[in-house]
Amino acid sequence: MKTFTALLFSLFCGNTGFALEVICNKTAPEAVITFDTKGDVGKPGAIYIGLANNEHAWFLTEKGWQQYVSGLFAPFATYETTGLPGVITVRVPFPPGTVSTRQYQGYKIGVGWGALTAEALAQIEERRKVIAEARKDGTLDQLRKRATAPSRKPDSAYLKRLAAELTQAKSPERTNALIQEIESVSLIGGMSQEQFHNIFEADDQLKLAFVQKDMIGDANNVLQISGKWTNTGKGTGKYRLETIPLVECLPSSGSILGKN
Repeated sequence: MKTFTALLFSLFCGNTGFALEVICNKTAPEAVITFDTKGDVGKPGAIYIGLANNEHAWFLTEKGWQQYVSGLFAPFATYETTGLPGVITVRVPFPPGTVSTRQYQGYKIGVGWGALTAEALAQIEERRKVIAEARKDGTLDQLRKRATAPSRKPDSAYLKRLAAELTQAKSPERTNALIQEIESVSLIGGMSQEQFHNIFEADDQLKLAFVQKDMIGDANNVLQISGKWTNTGKGTGKYRLETIPLVECLPSSGSILGKN
């Protein structure tokens, strides 16, 4: 057992430009993460703060920790107009009442960032042109009407019957008709005007998708990131996770106890 007065644990990871410090802020542990965005300084982008174990992952947002289920990761901060700063320091408090990181043994905490590349910006601009054309010829309005129509709950028994008929269809015409009916029953309506706008007209979700792609490199999802990254820091993405060390903050002295 070792006793320190200010700092328990620090990881400086070579040329990755990453440092993780777990300290005691009064009687509560707090992670202080510093990292360098290097060649992405000034580019529009986002940063992410993550926590993961072998089964689940969470992202820190302005509303607190959010468990990751699927889809896009939730960013901690976005830098669309100002661009990414060079060196970023983030202080991550543990939940209220925590005096030890013992319950987080085996968890990893870390950061990542991504930027909008010139290629991504070109694709976003091309999408805007396509949407403008669809708006002009009425295609977008037709899609909006279908997507925002009152939702019709699929009849599971009917869908099963259609699926069974599809396996026995003897003509291309019947096959196509069954496929169209299945799509119609399964996918019609239920989307709000806001949801439609965010998905089909606004750029925000697409931008975050490009930023996420830039961040994770050759990983497919956050659990793959968690499982692949170790203290060596090898990989193709712009992220870094480190195992949370054991930190115990003593209420009486304010010191930190670390056990190796």
